[in-house]
Amino acid sequence: MNIYIAGPFSHDNERQALREMIDIVKNRFGFEDIYIPMEYKVPGDYQKLDSTWNLENHVWAKEVFKNDLKHLNEATIVIALYTGHYCSSGSIWEIGYACGRGIPVIAYIPDWAKEKDMSLMVMNGFKSQLHKDGTITPFTVDDLKKYNQK
Repeated sequence: MNIYIAGPFSHDNERQALREMIDIVKNRFGFEDIYIPMEYKVPGDYQKLDSTWNLENHVWAKEVFKNDLKHLNEATIVIALYTGHYCSSGSIWEIGYACGRGIPVIAYIPDWAKEKDMSLMVMNGFKSQLHKDGTITPFTVDDLKKYNQK
């Protein structure tokens, strides 16, 4: 099984939620064949002494996109950190791409995100939900209603 971990990691709370999710997948389920975009380092890229990076952003971004796409195409399942309606555009793209290719997507919604607005388009793409306790439940119409009570 090839697992692709999707999710934003620009902020501390997002990185922490991703680490929690990855811990569940690796340690509770024992899966090893996992691609984690947050851990990918573009070959040849490094931070210079003045804190800038040696690769131009568009060069770096093209390499990241190419590598992530390769791993998405190899994935048999995507587990996605979803943080609400304003989740990162990259994460939403990954979720939509996986759904469009028929790859099952499991949502992981951290407690702090459950009070945020949720996109029903994104939520309808999820097959299941991974919970903090390691259980996985089917994603149902009741879940959609629960997250759309605002």
